[in-house]
Amino acid sequence: MSFNKDIRRKLFAIILTAGLAVTSIGGAVLADETTEATVPAASEESVETKDLSAYSFDNVYGSQLYGFLEHQYTFEGRNIPVAESNFYFINAFFELTNYAYYGMYPQTSEGFVDLSAAYGDGTKYATYGDFLVSYAERTLESSCIIAQRAADENLVLSEETLGDIDTMMDNLSREAAAANMSLDQYLQLYYGPSCNESAYRNILQNYYLSDLYTSKYCEEHITDEMRYVPNIRYALFYAPQDSSDEAALQSAESLANDLVTAAGGDLDAFETLAQQSVADTFCTEANDIAVSKGQTVTAFENWAYDEARQIGDIDVIYAPEYGYFAVGYLGLAMQDEQTLDNMAVQELTQEISAAIDSGEYQFGTTQEYLPAPTVPASDGTLPTDTTMETTPAGETEGKSSVATVLIIVFAVIGGVAVIAIIIILTAYVVKKINNKSASDDRDEPEEDEEEPEEEEEEDKKEE
Repeated sequence: MSFNKDIRRKLFAIILTAGLAVTSIGGAVLADETTEATVPAASEESVETKDLSAYSFDNVYGSQLYGFLEHQYTFEGRNIPVAESNFYFINAFFELTNYAYYGMYPQTSEGFVDLSAAYGDGTKYATYGDFLVSYAERTLESSCIIAQRAADENLVLSEETLGDIDTMMDNLSREAAAANMSLDQYLQLYYGPSCNESAYRNILQNYYLSDLYTSKYCEEHITDEMRYVPNIRYALFYAPQDSSDEAALQSAESLANDLVTAAGGDLDAFETLAQQSVADTFCTEANDIAVSKGQTVTAFENWAYDEARQIGDIDVIYAPEYGYFAVGYLGLAMQDEQTLDNMAVQELTQEISAAIDSGEYQFGTTQEYLPAPTVPASDGTLPTDTTMETTPAGETEGKSSVATVLIIVFAVIGGVAVIAIIIILTAYVVKKINNKSASDDRDEPEEDEEEPEEEEEEDKKEE
């Protein structure tokens, strides 16, 4: 069966249209991304009649994924419902497929990520099938750990949230009826014979409990030290140590010193001169940034947090990762709530990561994974008039983005899957694609979406 672009889009749209609309909680990604999950309101959208007679569970995802499903996992001696493990594997498969579609990963002629292709970067993964297993397992184990934490704290869902889950199930029932199926048949088509209304409802409840626990964790772990941080005005003259010759380094240093001298200790003059230097292309970027600990390169953070720092201080510092900075101290600033949430989720992410890596919990399966069957590769054709533009966090009108050079990007997807509980749910992927398709008939990734990172990238958390 051939899966072209239009069929693949329909599959995305059909898989779940219950309306689970969430905003990424942004755990350990760019410091200015959205950090609040929202519960959707009831939806009474019309449902298009669908003919699904050509599909069954063993072919709806092409020829390769089926062998990676229906594995029995255990967590702390308890069997994880197969419907739940299937759910996370399918979500991971779609997440990787979305990037394969835009050329980031190899793609089959069926329109999905090629699980038989060699991973080819010298890591422990031989194929993309191996990467999928690790990726999905980390997501699944993370969800189990957070669900356990939620249970330990006796967290329960509100009546409002339970009502929203009822609405989602009602919407799914309408979708099933439009395909001339019962709800159980509809769910089993996409999530396997182990899935039914009860199992799927439990998956949704676990998702919301995970979100509830994460929100509670954020509230409890945001301190005054995190709220009030040094506010730094800066101008970067890019000349990283590993890519610049001596002449480039000297030029960058001279330009930074010239700006500081010309400013004459006046922070307003500093800003005017810095923006002019950006316009003249001497300076890479200039902006103000509230510096939270652990979010910027070491030299920048050390200058910002120097106990002797006084409002009005202006200086030149060198960070080998980027080059010379002209910097000025504006005083303390209150971090925005979204950044604070991100910081708290980063902390949670690191906790979960440590628990997984140390083997604190008993998790796994005794069933082996066989290599994915070979499927002809895609011809590499990408959609026309399509770009992968992204808007860096922190961008403001008339100023460069601080995220482009300062903010450390924490690699968590695939390495630590806490955030994956929020953003890799099929419901979220489907909702994004539905919204995008409605506006321009394309299913390209959202602007703020980050490419999944390999587990080895976790070691790059600190510059």
